[in-house]
Amino acid sequence: MKTKILLLITALMLSVSSADAQSLLKKIGKGVEAVAKEATKAAKSATKEGKQSSKSTSSSKTSYQKQSSKKKAKRVYIANENTCRDPKFIDQTGQIVQLDIDGMLYRLNLKDGYAWVDCTMEYKRGNLRGEAKIWATILYEGNVYPVTRVKNGAYSAEGITSLKLSYDMEEIEAGAFKETRLREVYIPSSVKKVGPASFCEIKTLKTAFLEEGVEDLGGTVFAGCTALEEVRLPSTIKKMDIYVFDGCTSLKNVTFLCKVKKIPNFTFRGAKAMTQIQLPETIEEIGNSAFEDTGLKSFTFHPNIKKIGDSAFAATALTEVTIPSTIEEIGTYAFVDCKNLKKINISKKWKDITLIVEIFGNDPHIITSHNLNECKIFNWID
Repeated sequence: MKTKILLLITALMLSVSSADAQSLLKKIGKGVEAVAKEATKAAKSATKEGKQSSKSTSSSKTSYQKQSSKKKAKRVYIANENTCRDPKFIDQTGQIVQLDIDGMLYRLNLKDGYAWVDCTMEYKRGNLRGEAKIWATILYEGNVYPVTRVKNGAYSAEGITSLKLSYDMEEIEAGAFKETRLREVYIPSSVKKVGPASFCEIKTLKTAFLEEGVEDLGGTVFAGCTALEEVRLPSTIKKMDIYVFDGCTSLKNVTFLCKVKKIPNFTFRGAKAMTQIQLPETIEEIGNSAFEDTGLKSFTFHPNIKKIGDSAFAATALTEVTIPSTIEEIGTYAFVDCKNLKKINISKKWKDITLIVEIFGNDPHIITSHNLNECKIFNWID
């Protein structure tokens, strides 16, 4: 382009006088400068737009990447040694397939891609023995389905003595293993919910171990397990219902790691072998009859405990108890029938004969006089 402009200037200069040529040259020079400025301006503008476009594209890409990273990839299950490869087809209704596996009725949800143990097959009912083999996955028509739950009463009253749960299991429903002959229970971290009465009334059960990950324990889960001696409650438990260990007369070792705020009503009632227990400092309330009729000989109320429920420590083996001023509410007969009590350290704010009778009952070995100052068992503290 520069060459063309120079040739044009030369031709014009040859056809005009010297003075006119000089004047024309000045005009052309100004024109060229103007064109050059406009070109430079346009170039800068294009560069800026290119950068903005690049930034926008980069931002879009980052945004897309962030959105993509939020999408949870669907787990792909691969057949392995814990996969049932030869289930017996029974029936199909819509997307639900019924299968017979080892005398148990399993159901597959073809649409949602999971399976569950439903119940004992009629021809096997009452005759299951030994280990309860619950398959982790099922291979059916080329697809692998995880077994994620055991349904209500699935193994109830069967003669199974051992149990193996896979890490694909997510929930054990109500009464699933009630009144079986299990000797120990190991619940993996994948199980989030253990339903009501799921292991209750198992007279042979000695140990229950719950891995970190279990979150919800239903009511009466282990109630009536009279041989149960040891249990571990992981820190992940967020909810405990009532009567969880009610009637577990042999229970003596409880590893209490969960951060719940209340010991629910009747939790350890009747645990006669329990002589001591250490509660986490998250506990603010001890429910009604929570430790009634236990073998507790001592108990420490940490400062965060504010409420003691009705009959919470009734008929225990306590020999001495200290009830600090941090306790705000004490239920009716909270310490009634504690025949071994020899010393009661209690805040002066409860120094009222009516309140004392309400808390300890009208026990003559405790209340020896209507004048509390004459009752030697009491040590009044601030």
